[in-house]
Amino acid sequence: MIVNQVGQTGNSVSGSENWSDYAYELDMVAVSGADKNIPFRYIKDTNSSLLDKFYEVHVSGNGVYLGKAYGVLNSPPTTTYNFQNNVTYRWRIELVGNKITVFIKTESDSDFTKLLEFVDNNSPYLSGSIGVRVGAGSVIPSGVYFDNIKVYDLSEPEPTPTPLPTVPYYSQHNPQWGGDQYDNLNRTISQVGCALSSAVMVLRYYGIDKLPFGANLVDLNPGSLNQWLNLPQNTDGWWRSGIVNWSALTRIARQLHDLDPGYPKLEYEVIAASNTSRIHDLLEVDHQPLIFRQRLASNTHFVVAHSQEAESPVRQYAINDPWDESKTLFNLPPEVLTRVGHYYPTNSDLSFLYLHADDALKIRLTDPADQTTGHAGSDLVEAIPLSTFDLEYPLANRLDETDSVADPFWSLSVKYPQAGAYILELTAPQPGWYHFEVYAYDQEGNFKLFKEEVYLPDTLPHLYTLTYFNQTAGDTNLTQPVTFASFKQLINALYRDRWLTWSAHNVFQVVINKIETMYRLSRTTGLLILSRQTSALDTLLAKKVITPQIHRLMSQQLTALYATLSAP
Repeated sequence: MIVNQVGQTGNSVSGSENWSDYAYELDMVAVSGADKNIPFRYIKDTNSSLLDKFYEVHVSGNGVYLGKAYGVLNSPPTTTYNFQNNVTYRWRIELVGNKITVFIKTESDSDFTKLLEFVDNNSPYLSGSIGVRVGAGSVIPSGVYFDNIKVYDLSEPEPTPTPLPTVPYYSQHNPQWGGDQYDNLNRTISQVGCALSSAVMVLRYYGIDKLPFGANLVDLNPGSLNQWLNLPQNTDGWWRSGIVNWSALTRIARQLHDLDPGYPKLEYEVIAASNTSRIHDLLEVDHQPLIFRQRLASNTHFVVAHSQEAESPVRQYAINDPWDESKTLFNLPPEVLTRVGHYYPTNSDLSFLYLHADDALKIRLTDPADQTTGHAGSDLVEAIPLSTFDLEYPLANRLDETDSVADPFWSLSVKYPQAGAYILELTAPQPGWYHFEVYAYDQEGNFKLFKEEVYLPDTLPHLYTLTYFNQTAGDTNLTQPVTFASFKQLINALYRDRWLTWSAHNVFQVVINKIETMYRLSRTTGLLILSRQTSALDTLLAKKVITPQIHRLMSQQLTALYATLSAP
């Protein structure tokens, strides 16, 4: 490139204005003149070349300068170098973000020498093409040869994506376990093992591939998990109707982690089916599988969702269906999603409260902050933070849609429950026997289970106090305030409804009146007589004056009465 007129400039630009981080190398041989330029990050103006934006390395004599066209460099660096005509100089200009570094070497040099380095914090040009430029200034002619031009990409390479783990598929029909009895139901895993198989898929996804059986570890599959849940120490393993207790499974991960820290601890949470944005993010951003509870005509089916395929007009999820491997999509609508279960790695808090009760009952749970979840008239409320409340329907036997595995029940859960006193309120539609259970988990996943069979003598609310300890679940207590009056009301109702014979009712009436009289005279004597009534109950049971069911109920009532009367 040669310029023969004073003030004339020769300019050539090439490449893409979208180039951002790159290294620009070229050979430069000066033949005559004093002014040479190497422009870079060049952006042409559509109206006038006078408004073109670019940086340049400017060489004048032995001076080396960094310039910025149509822009300002604050305190740009300068240096000197002993240039000679007819000598080949190899330039390298590295551009990364707003940092510019200039290098040079001759044919006799083994490596580049750094000449200039500058960080432009004043509206930097972050992309642009390359060029060569010669100016005559006052010395003519000015001739420079440019050759061997190369551009190298310095942008951070796109990281090779780590392949996402896939959710393994486990069929409830696998002959290895499909014929095994499910829980203690008169059904097989093949018939009703969808929840069990879904749990295995998710646990396996997180690398939970073993089960601790005492000192031994066995491979995790639906058959072995079924056996583990039935171990004597896992009294919390199943909910009613053979529904897997999802929180109990976090204990597997914790026990394996204690043996080998390479295994993750897992936490469980319940997500409302209406929280579609959270479901989407867990599947598509966090890539964590979810357990979908699907409502069928009169029962429940569980599948594992591992991605979201579409948002509208039908919300569509890719699934593993333990019942049918060929069914890979879950469409909303027409299919009905009622709840979502989510396991995720954690090192924090496994605390949970679960309350289950007969579907005929109305139940309310009030926390220490006076917030309530449960029935509120004809409405269902979930005011306790991170609580859920709905009906849990029995598992589907897809081989026989008319098969009713069990009755539905109310299921109330509270994640991260506050420590303190909770009030549980039960209201029956009519006098009778009812059942409820409380599962209390502390922060380490240790649990205490209360399985209660109660007789509600009327349709009024009956209150129980749950004193919950979130650090030591074993200290959690469930109590019912029993007084002489409420005890008498109960035995009268049991007699009225023919659960007590006249003779049994008469015995209880005489005894409770005697204890009350003595208690009024001497608290100590009254409590002493009351404490001896357990053996009297055993005698009544042995003589078949009362049934085992009445024996259990009266034992609970007498214990609760003693607690009420002996309280400070």
